[in-house]
Amino acid sequence: MAMLTTRTARKYLNFRIGRSNMSTKQRTFEDAIECLNSLQSNAKVLEMLRNRGKIPNDESMIQMKEYLNRIGYQTSDLNRLNVIHVAGTKGKGSTCAFTSSIFSEIQKKHPIIAPKCIGMYTSPHLRSVCERIQLNGKPVSKEVFTKYFFQMWDRLEDTASEATNPEKPMYFRFLTLLAWHVFLSEGVDAAIIEVGIGGEFDSTNLIEKPIVTAVTSLGLDHTALLGNTISEIAWQKAGIYKDSAIALTCQQVPEALPVLEQRANERGTSLKIIKAPINLTAEMIGLSGAHQLSNAALAMEMVNEFIHKTKPSCPADFIKDPAVFDGLKNVQWPGRCQMETINGIQWCFDGAHTQESLEATGAWLASKRQQFQEAEARVLVFNQQSRDDPVALIRAFLKGYESLGKDLPFTHAIFSTNVTFRDATYNPELLSVNSVTDKRPALYVQEALASWWKENRPCLNDAIKIAPTVEEAMEMVYNIKGESKNTFVCVTGSLHLTGGVFVVLDKAAFE
Repeated sequence: MAMLTTRTARKYLNFRIGRSNMSTKQRTFEDAIECLNSLQSNAKVLEMLRNRGKIPNDESMIQMKEYLNRIGYQTSDLNRLNVIHVAGTKGKGSTCAFTSSIFSEIQKKHPIIAPKCIGMYTSPHLRSVCERIQLNGKPVSKEVFTKYFFQMWDRLEDTASEATNPEKPMYFRFLTLLAWHVFLSEGVDAAIIEVGIGGEFDSTNLIEKPIVTAVTSLGLDHTALLGNTISEIAWQKAGIYKDSAIALTCQQVPEALPVLEQRANERGTSLKIIKAPINLTAEMIGLSGAHQLSNAALAMEMVNEFIHKTKPSCPADFIKDPAVFDGLKNVQWPGRCQMETINGIQWCFDGAHTQESLEATGAWLASKRQQFQEAEARVLVFNQQSRDDPVALIRAFLKGYESLGKDLPFTHAIFSTNVTFRDATYNPELLSVNSVTDKRPALYVQEALASWWKENRPCLNDAIKIAPTVEEAMEMVYNIKGESKNTFVCVTGSLHLTGGVFVVLDKAAFE
């Protein structure tokens, strides 16, 4: 069947806007989440690709172009968004958050040169899917999400009969398309887009003429899809480089840089390696951890490139403007090296989920040991359900911690699943992101982690626990608190686990 024509899609667009605006009055946010969760989850798609033993190919781009056409847009329309495109293994979400925060401060202090409307698209979310699509530094409201969701849902249904692929896009692709629909409808003129997986074949890579592109720190992750070496992964990530924008990156492991440079040259641009300025210190940025300095430096350079491309008359040294540093200091990015006290417990939340990022988290936690080492109970809550070797991940975390001292950091360890509540359900907005296609027995991962801990970090056996749900893990934490004068809890290994903990704590606060 021939690909849907732009003229036909425009016809449906004009028709559906009126009908969708009426129909969304009867449709709720909960309806939208139910529809969203009916789509093929990322986990199922990744499992299918692993089983086939193939790396994603151009078919994904062909399908995304058709979906975009079906909702009424051409790829050239995305150029109106002035895209900042960010790929990488570690830190790409934090880099996006820094960038958005800097733009927000520029809006306050220099409204003439600032973007009028800042969009940001990231993944995954912690509490609500609305977090993925932000306008001017804030998640879209449930009302805005619902309105645009059903506009797009209806357009896809109305154009299915003329489409090569009549099915709706999978979960992540749908949200990518939705972000673009929201941004184009709301007049966004600076869109910060985080790549999902890889870069070359990622659904976000329909962007033809970004203003700025950047690859953050690289490591081994999603090797079944992206390759087993840093060089192969670098090739995939650098697929976002385009001739319309300089190719930025940070300091990388040696084998990555030649590949990034080659890919930049192939795309008709040049590679620029960004180092943190000497005068930029960890105390000057709002996200903890020395590893955030390279993310902050990339964000500074991306903003600098953006401003000079969109406002050529801007001073050459704008990167030194106080608004830039205010943006770095005032950034908000929950679940990343986040420490706070809740209900009398000192918590540390970090969603690190690769060996390199967990090692960095461990080192950061060790640098903060004075804040928690005297706690009578120090509890680790850990899970990583989707990686092949979760034991390697927890070993990396402890390696990072012990690089700055050999004291035993934890008195208790709880290995949890990502299932939110004990009735075996997820919070509806966490259902798809936590979908598990693992065919191993229930609690296999948790039992493997507990067994390794008993053998390698000896302590009382009743201090090592397995929690079938996040809710039960939190009950274990509060039972430990009841027996202790003061308690410190570190939640790490997965952003999905971190998000589940936030949801359970939020629910408890209202009971």
